[in-house]
Amino acid sequence: MSAPNHSTVVYNTNREYPHLLQENSEQSVLQFMTIVGNRLVAIDSNWGYLTKTPAEKHLTLPNGQFIAVDSFIYKATQQVVDTITNAVDPGEAGPTWIEKPKRPDNNWYPISGGSVEPPSTECNCKAEIADLQHQIHNLSNQVAELQKTGFMIHGRRIALKALVNDKFLRVKMESPTRELQAIADQSQAYEEFEIKDMNVG
Repeated sequence: MSAPNHSTVVYNTNREYPHLLQENSEQSVLQFMTIVGNRLVAIDSNWGYLTKTPAEKHLTLPNGQFIAVDSFIYKATQQVVDTITNAVDPGEAGPTWIEKPKRPDNNWYPISGGSVEPPSTECNCKAEIADLQHQIHNLSNQVAELQKTGFMIHGRRIALKALVNDKFLRVKMESPTRELQAIADQSQAYEEFEIKDMNVG
């Protein structure tokens, strides 16, 4: 008997916290398993950790319980599901969703929940993008005013450089005079302005 397929929980968690499986240490994998476990049990209370014996490869919960480094078990069907490839082995781990047989010594263990998830590294920056677009619009108006007052502008691009949530964003806005492009590459919007390939004279 199988278990409900909640593979999207695993893949979405990896997308939000890619550094955890990239690091692939006992601590980072335990953190990944804790986040995934809490999310699974919030959907269906049948999900639980898979216990391990001291002789088997395992992670250790804060209460001392040994659990699998890569698997959960669905209580109603006793189906075991692997959720990580290459966990706590040399190299980078990765997300997966593969059903496998249950061993007699490995059993269901409740997921207690209550842990606080770390800040996601996934960019959620609609507000920052809106701010960048506003800055671009203002800059476009300034360029137009310069042209009206007799200044000649040579070049093709004006870049607004900003820092947004460790992500490299491109926000484009066309103006009657120039293409304006916002480049964001860290966190906290519009820290500095940078004018490229532009001469005013």
